Amino acid sequence: MIYLVFAILSSASIAWLFKITEGGSYNRYRVTTANYGVAFFVSLIMHVVTLLQTHSTFSLSSLHIDSLLGIGVPAGFCFFLSFVFYQKSVKENGASLSGMFGKLGILLPMVVSVIIWHEIPSGIQSLGILLAVGAMVYVNYVPGQTAFNKSQKSLIYLFLAGGMAEFSSKLFQKMGEPSEKNLFLFVVFFVAFCLSLYKSRQSEVQSGSSLKKDLLAGGIVGVPNLLSSVFLISALGQVPATIAFPIYSSGAIAVISLGSHVFFKEEIGRRSKWGLLMTMIAMILVNMK
Repeated sequence: MIYLVFAILSSASIAWLFKITEGGSYNRYRVTTANYGVAFFVSLIMHVVTLLQTHSTFSLSSLHIDSLLGIGVPAGFCFFLSFVFYQKSVKENGASLSGMFGKLGILLPMVVSVIIWHEIPSGIQSLGILLAVGAMVYVNYVPGQTAFNKSQKSLIYLFLAGGMAEFSSKLFQKMGEPSEKNLFLFVVFFVAFCLSLYKSRQSEVQSGSSLKKDLLAGGIVGVPNLLSSVFLISALGQVPATIAFPIYSSGAIAVISLGSHVFFKEEIGRRSKWGLLMTMIAMILVNMK
């Protein structure tokens, strides 16, 4: 469970870092490019360090190319697309509804894990899972907003892209070689980096945005972004996906809210307070047999 806690903290720190930089004018595609650039570079360094520690030698012929590329390349596309659709959805539907659909993408890997790998939780754990998903919906739902009119297709695309991006971690944990975890993440973030770089060259530079500032902001976020994936894959090796994903998502929401209150003096609204309570109860329930 400790890896899951670290994954939650890493995910939450991304939001806090963005909070620190808010108010400035940034080119989002350049920030994202720097983010993925740092992530793939650090993941490569981590793989090299692992080879040195285990006194192993790098051999291209010994790599499991099918899982590295077969899972890593599509995952890189999904990571990038989830970012694109999130930005589009926020513009069209607002941050709250977009945040909810982005988090609910975890339902895809949860359902697939039950069907394919029979990772069926106990009755009490199922209650915790429902409570965690309920916390995500309750905290992010805005009364009066509907989610399925013609102008909100981006929500469905966000749900699918985000869910597939999360599912890639579970798929590699099941089909990939554990010793190649860092190399897998290198492939994922390198593909996302290339796509983001191409898109950033096409995007218009915002007024007041500077290359140095954009790269610095993205670079700082890149490390916790990588670590959240590293710890999540490790957690999936110990905790069933049906438990790990809802706790990861709802836990990140809860920690972000709590940390924003402590560090940035943001008031925690009624919904967020109930969401925090529901998440804490859910975490207790899923650890029970």
